[in-house]
Amino acid sequence: MPTRCANTRSTGTCTGVRTAPRSDKYDTDEIDRITDVYAAFVTDIVERMRHSGSRVRVLVEERVNYSHIVPSGFGTADMLILGKDADGTGVLHVCDFKTGRGVRVEADHNPQLMLYALGGLAAYGRAYPVEIVRMSIIQPRLDNISTCEMPRAELEAWGESIRPVAALAYDGKGEQKAGDWCRFCRARPVCRACKAEALALCREEFMDLDSGPDANDGCALPDKPGDELSAPYAADRSLPVFRRPGLIPFSQLEQILPTLRRIRSWIDQMTETDARAMESAQSYFSFFAPVDKAGALFFL
Repeated sequence: MPTRCANTRSTGTCTGVRTAPRSDKYDTDEIDRITDVYAAFVTDIVERMRHSGSRVRVLVEERVNYSHIVPSGFGTADMLILGKDADGTGVLHVCDFKTGRGVRVEADHNPQLMLYALGGLAAYGRAYPVEIVRMSIIQPRLDNISTCEMPRAELEAWGESIRPVAALAYDGKGEQKAGDWCRFCRARPVCRACKAEALALCREEFMDLDSGPDANDGCALPDKPGDELSAPYAADRSLPVFRRPGLIPFSQLEQILPTLRRIRSWIDQMTETDARAMESAQSYFSFFAPVDKAGALFFL
């Protein structure tokens, strides 16, 4: 069976009995709405499995251990549901409830959910004859519910494929790459790869220290007709110059904007980290490199 992915709108309601006083911060109408969406989604999964005559096991806030793939790897799955489809196919369904509205997250081959699913299989894959793995992200504030489905064998093959890379990373070896996946990494402000990427992007997109503006790019306007063909050009190399001093076409601006966002994100995080670091060098180092009880230094 091939991998299947789907997106649906976050709809549905769920009613219950309130047992705690309201909190202005955590118990609001909006929180009620988004948790109702999540509750309706997972309840529907469980009820459909029960109607098919399946014995269903639901695990909430389940700690999953996938250290057989990634050394010391573990996490907490919002919900694991084990049961069977109407045709009797064994299913493991991993549900991840995301309350953020800043970044839309899709379930399609999402590495976090795939690792959680591998951890779920390691713990319950023998007791339950799982053949299909489904992974869902429920993100009500962005009206986003997405689900990815794949055969168990495909997921386990993916796990085996990343095992060597994970071992290298755990040993501090391998190739260090920066990208959008660095967004929530606590080591990002002191990561050499992120620094090199940000500075390289700045140089590539905006500045050229060795040459002046490109007269053939159509952005610089000549003083007189024909000047672009006959007038000599001597660039002032004493200062860096922008490659494109004229207006940027919207088509080019659209291409540059993702780069700008990544550079700005890195600069903002660096600035925030530098402010904290000024308070104490020790607190700075301990924030990024905690020490475990045995005295070993590691990155989170």
